[in-house]
Amino acid sequence: MKWGIIITVILWQASIARAEESETDEKSEGAALAMSTVPVVAAVVISIASADSAFDDDPSTGMKVLAGGALVGVTLGPSFGHWYSGEIVSTGLLIRGGAIATGIGAGFALESGRDDLGVALGTVTMLGFATGVVWDIATARRAAREYNASVQTTIVPLTGDTTGVAVAGAF
Repeated sequence: MKWGIIITVILWQASIARAEESETDEKSEGAALAMSTVPVVAAVVISIASADSAFDDDPSTGMKVLAGGALVGVTLGPSFGHWYSGEIVSTGLLIRGGAIATGIGAGFALESGRDDLGVALGTVTMLGFATGVVWDIATARRAAREYNASVQTTIVPLTGDTTGVAVAGAF
Protein backbone atom coordinates (compact mmCIF):
# COMPACT_ATOMS: atom_id res chain seq x y z
CA MET A 1 0.00 0.00 0.00
CA LYS A 2 2.84 2.39 0.92
CA TRP A 3 4.52 1.83 -2.47
CA GLY A 4 1.23 2.35 -4.28
CA ILE A 5 0.77 5.75 -2.65
CA ILE A 6 4.37 6.75 -3.38
CA ILE A 7 4.09 5.70 -7.04
CA THR A 8 0.76 7.52 -7.38
CA VAL A 9 2.25 10.71 -5.89
CA ILE A 10 5.32 10.47 -8.13
CA LEU A 11 3.22 9.98 -11.25
CA TRP A 12 0.91 12.83 -10.22
CA GLN A 13 3.89 15.13 -9.63
CA ALA A 14 5.45 14.06 -12.93
CA SER A 15 2.23 14.98 -14.75
CA ILE A 16 2.31 18.38 -13.03
CA ALA A 17 5.94 18.74 -14.08
CA ARG A 18 5.06 18.10 -17.73
CA ALA A 19 2.20 20.59 -17.54
CA GLU A 20 4.49 23.22 -16.03
CA GLU A 21 7.17 22.64 -18.67
CA SER A 22 4.68 23.26 -21.47
CA GLU A 23 3.66 26.58 -19.95
CA THR A 24 7.03 28.28 -20.39
CA ASP A 25 7.64 31.97 -20.82
CA GLU A 26 8.90 31.57 -24.37
CA LYS A 27 8.99 34.57 -26.65
CA SER A 28 7.52 34.17 -30.10
CA GLU A 29 9.93 34.83 -32.96
CA GLY A 30 7.04 35.98 -35.14
CA ALA A 31 5.83 38.41 -32.49
CA ALA A 32 9.35 39.82 -32.10
CA LEU A 33 9.62 40.32 -35.85
CA ALA A 34 6.17 41.93 -36.04
CA MET A 35 6.95 44.24 -33.12
CA SER A 36 10.08 45.44 -34.92
CA THR A 37 8.51 45.73 -38.37
CA VAL A 38 5.03 47.20 -37.80
CA PRO A 39 6.17 50.54 -36.25
CA VAL A 40 8.57 51.13 -39.14
CA VAL A 41 5.93 50.34 -41.76
CA ALA A 42 3.45 52.59 -39.93
CA ALA A 43 6.03 55.40 -39.79
CA VAL A 44 6.69 55.11 -43.52
CA VAL A 45 2.97 55.12 -44.32
CA ILE A 46 2.44 58.17 -42.10
CA SER A 47 5.39 59.93 -43.74
CA ILE A 48 4.04 59.24 -47.22
CA ALA A 49 0.53 60.36 -46.22
CA SER A 50 1.79 63.64 -44.80
CA ALA A 51 4.46 64.30 -47.44
CA ASP A 52 2.46 66.92 -49.33
CA SER A 53 2.32 69.19 -46.27
CA ALA A 54 5.95 68.63 -45.27
CA PHE A 55 7.17 71.65 -47.17
CA ASP A 56 4.47 74.07 -46.04
CA ASP A 57 5.69 77.23 -44.35
CA ASP A 58 3.37 76.58 -41.41
CA PRO A 59 2.20 72.95 -41.26
CA SER A 60 -0.80 72.21 -39.07
CA THR A 61 -0.38 70.93 -35.53
CA GLY A 62 -1.82 67.59 -36.60
CA MET A 63 0.84 67.21 -39.27
CA LYS A 64 3.55 68.10 -36.76
CA VAL A 65 2.24 65.43 -34.39
CA LEU A 66 2.13 62.87 -37.21
CA ALA A 67 5.67 63.74 -38.25
CA GLY A 68 6.86 63.43 -34.65
CA GLY A 69 5.11 60.08 -34.28
CA ALA A 70 6.67 58.83 -37.49
CA LEU A 71 10.10 59.95 -36.30
CA VAL A 72 9.69 58.14 -32.99
CA GLY A 73 8.27 55.08 -34.77
CA VAL A 74 11.19 54.74 -37.13
CA THR A 75 13.77 55.55 -34.44
CA LEU A 76 12.56 53.34 -31.59
CA GLY A 77 10.18 50.96 -33.38
CA PRO A 78 12.79 48.54 -34.74
CA SER A 79 13.95 47.87 -31.16
CA PHE A 80 10.47 46.85 -29.91
CA GLY A 81 11.07 43.19 -30.85
CA HIS A 82 14.38 43.23 -29.00
CA TRP A 83 12.81 44.82 -25.91
CA TYR A 84 10.09 42.15 -26.02
CA SER A 85 12.88 39.56 -26.00
CA GLY A 86 14.59 41.13 -23.00
CA GLU A 87 17.38 42.94 -24.87
CA ILE A 88 17.29 46.52 -23.65
CA VAL A 89 20.02 48.04 -25.83
CA SER A 90 20.12 46.46 -29.28
CA THR A 91 22.91 46.84 -31.79
CA GLY A 92 20.59 48.59 -34.23
CA LEU A 93 19.57 51.11 -31.56
CA LEU A 94 23.23 51.93 -30.94
CA ILE A 95 23.82 52.30 -34.69
CA ARG A 96 20.82 54.64 -34.99
CA GLY A 97 22.02 56.63 -31.99
CA GLY A 98 25.43 57.04 -33.61
CA ALA A 99 23.75 58.08 -36.85
CA ILE A 100 21.73 60.73 -35.01
CA ALA A 101 24.92 62.08 -33.41
CA THR A 102 26.55 62.16 -36.84
CA GLY A 103 23.50 64.02 -38.18
CA ILE A 104 23.89 66.65 -35.47
CA GLY A 105 27.52 67.00 -36.52
CA ALA A 106 26.38 67.38 -40.13
CA GLY A 107 24.04 70.18 -39.10
CA PHE A 108 26.85 72.02 -37.32
CA ALA A 109 29.13 71.57 -40.32
CA LEU A 110 26.51 72.99 -42.68
CA GLU A 111 25.84 75.94 -40.35
CA SER A 112 29.53 76.78 -40.20
CA GLY A 113 29.85 76.82 -43.99
CA ARG A 114 31.61 73.46 -44.38
CA ASP A 115 29.16 72.18 -46.97
CA ASP A 116 31.40 69.35 -48.21
CA LEU A 117 31.78 67.96 -44.68
CA GLY A 118 28.10 68.50 -43.93
CA VAL A 119 27.01 66.58 -47.04
CA ALA A 120 29.45 63.75 -46.29
CA LEU A 121 28.25 63.48 -42.68
CA GLY A 122 24.64 63.69 -43.83
CA THR A 123 25.21 60.77 -46.20
CA VAL A 124 26.83 58.75 -43.41
CA THR A 125 23.86 59.65 -41.18
CA MET A 126 21.28 58.34 -43.65
CA LEU A 127 23.22 55.15 -44.38
CA GLY A 128 23.87 54.52 -40.69
CA PHE A 129 20.27 55.13 -39.69
CA ALA A 130 18.96 52.81 -42.41
CA THR A 131 21.51 50.18 -41.39
CA GLY A 132 20.34 50.39 -37.76
CA VAL A 133 16.71 49.97 -38.76
CA VAL A 134 17.41 46.99 -41.02
CA TRP A 135 19.76 45.44 -38.44
CA ASP A 136 17.15 45.43 -35.68
CA ILE A 137 14.41 44.09 -37.92
CA ALA A 138 16.70 41.38 -39.32
CA THR A 139 17.84 40.24 -35.87
CA ALA A 140 14.52 40.41 -33.99
CA ARG A 141 13.81 36.69 -34.48
CA ARG A 142 17.31 35.82 -33.28
CA ALA A 143 16.78 37.89 -30.14
CA ALA A 144 13.66 35.86 -29.31
CA ARG A 145 15.51 32.61 -30.01
CA GLU A 146 18.38 33.64 -27.73
CA TYR A 147 15.94 34.61 -24.99
CA ASN A 148 14.20 31.25 -25.24
CA ALA A 149 17.53 29.44 -25.10
CA SER A 150 18.70 31.40 -22.05
CA VAL A 151 15.61 30.97 -19.88
CA GLN A 152 15.06 27.35 -19.02
CA THR A 153 13.07 26.13 -16.06
CA THR A 154 12.40 22.49 -15.34
CA ILE A 155 10.16 21.01 -12.67
CA VAL A 156 10.90 17.35 -11.89
CA PRO A 157 9.75 14.93 -9.21
CA LEU A 158 12.16 13.96 -6.44
CA THR A 159 12.57 10.31 -5.57
CA GLY A 160 14.63 8.62 -2.91
CA ASP A 161 14.55 9.30 0.82
CA THR A 162 12.06 12.11 0.30
CA THR A 163 9.33 12.90 -2.17
CA GLY A 164 8.57 16.28 -3.63
CA VAL A 165 9.28 18.51 -6.57
CA ALA A 166 12.57 20.10 -7.60
CA VAL A 167 12.77 23.26 -9.67
CA ALA A 168 15.92 23.78 -11.73
CA GLY A 169 16.62 26.76 -13.92
CA ALA A 170 19.24 28.41 -16.09
CA PHE A 171 19.11 32.17 -16.48
